[in-house]
Amino acid sequence: MSCARKKALLFVVVAGIIASIVAGCGRSAVAVVNGHKITRQEFYNRLERTLIDTGGGQQEVGLLVLRDMINEQLLLGLAEKEGVPPTDKQVEERYEYAKKQPMFAMRLRQAGLTQEQARQITRVQQAHFNLVTRGVKVTDAEVRDFYEKNKDKLYTENEYARVAAIFADDKKTADEAMNLLKKGVDFGTVAMQKSSDRTSAAVGGQIKRLIVRGDPDIPKEVQDAVLSRKKGEITGPIKADTGYVIFKVLEKKPKRVRRFEDVKFGIWSQLMVERGMKKNNLDEALQKFGENAKIEVNIERYRPILAPPKAKPAAPPQR
Repeated sequence: MSCARKKALLFVVVAGIIASIVAGCGRSAVAVVNGHKITRQEFYNRLERTLIDTGGGQQEVGLLVLRDMINEQLLLGLAEKEGVPPTDKQVEERYEYAKKQPMFAMRLRQAGLTQEQARQITRVQQAHFNLVTRGVKVTDAEVRDFYEKNKDKLYTENEYARVAAIFADDKKTADEAMNLLKKGVDFGTVAMQKSSDRTSAAVGGQIKRLIVRGDPDIPKEVQDAVLSRKKGEITGPIKADTGYVIFKVLEKKPKRVRRFEDVKFGIWSQLMVERGMKKNNLDEALQKFGENAKIEVNIERYRPILAPPKAKPAAPPQR
């Protein structure tokens, strides 16, 4: 995914969340500066008109969000018309599978989504899946065969550690930090006092990036030093490109191969979609359905959104 597309998607997610709450609390403040309130409505209005580069030119965030919301309703309507609407059972099965994927809860929090909002997204994904895979079959034997052929590449998770870090610009500062740690001072406290990375220091040194065995972007000496430690242990200072780093292991997971039963649904879904995209032309079907749909856009500058829609594939479950 391009950087521009990632940025656009981020704005769309944020704007969509705000749109869902702004109606009931437009006058409440999101910030107060010297007694002056910045209301949710003011914030929403500014965000809605923010221009972002989508890779094909600049567009307002509000336009992107509204287009996505209209397309979602068209997908659901087309699935209903074709006799393949997403059932509650299908949605729940897909959602439960997603919940079992690594870091699902963390990603949900980062996106600012409630479980109900996540289920609604899942319902749209299921409608897309049902439309794309009409008349398609994938056998259990085909799913098993794919798993066995790709077990090492796709379903083996290398050992990794979640860490906190203290970054120091020079050896003197790094040694001072280590001396405090050896005296029993809390790692988070030392990070706030000594770390040059103020973003991670503010949260006790915790960093989002995982130290994963075999990650080509993480020096081998860092991988070896961190992954040879147990949970709660500290290692360093380690020489880095911009100074020195001290790590504390917060969580550690060993290398493991994901069981077939844990990934079976994801493999089946992906094979179904790949096969269905060769058989069914959803873009064409959605365009025809959209041309005959009754769509009213009540904001003048968003009227161009009435151009014929194009299907945007919903993200399939992770294998």
